[in-house]
Amino acid sequence: MTGTAIIALALVLAVAGIATLRISWGRAGRDVHLNLIGWSLLAAATVAGAMEAGAWGMAVTAAAAMIAAIALLLVAAARPDAKGRSARRFPRPAGAASLRNPVPAWRGAITFVLAGPVSLLAVVALALAVRTGIVGAGGEEADANVAVLGLVPLLWPFAVLAVTMPAGRLKGAAALLAIGLCSLPLAMTGGASL
Repeated sequence: MTGTAIIALALVLAVAGIATLRISWGRAGRDVHLNLIGWSLLAAATVAGAMEAGAWGMAVTAAAAMIAAIALLLVAAARPDAKGRSARRFPRPAGAASLRNPVPAWRGAITFVLAGPVSLLAVVALALAVRTGIVGAGGEEADANVAVLGLVPLLWPFAVLAVTMPAGRLKGAAALLAIGLCSLPLAMTGGASL
């Protein structure tokens, strides 16, 4: 098999693994066998991508799996009967009827914007500020770039968690704003002024 064929196989296995997991998780009772098949397909895709192209092959395989997962989630979310099926599958306890306060769509949109692009921008600004500090302190640019690449995926989940926690949503948003505003000047200098 050629290198391109192996990468193509890894991509197909990744998409098939996500599709299998979606089928399994879409059932009322999760199927252990389908879960095992789905995760095995994802593991095989990762190994195939890594064996053929190393870290780049793994990254491309992971990207294919994430794109497939996002596409399947968008399809599921667009179905009008999704809420009704979910309510039938997981009925509320008898005393929980008073908890059925509908959440306005604008609140969900605000949470999405804060947890997605706003928190990512704040974390990227902080990571770029760290890069500026490394370069300004005489560090190598390659090391500073790797620090950015490592910090963003490491810190972003914590930023998302801070924003999505119901008790601290306002505090989390304020913290993100403060981090972003404080980091922005350093991030913009690129280490030249230090």
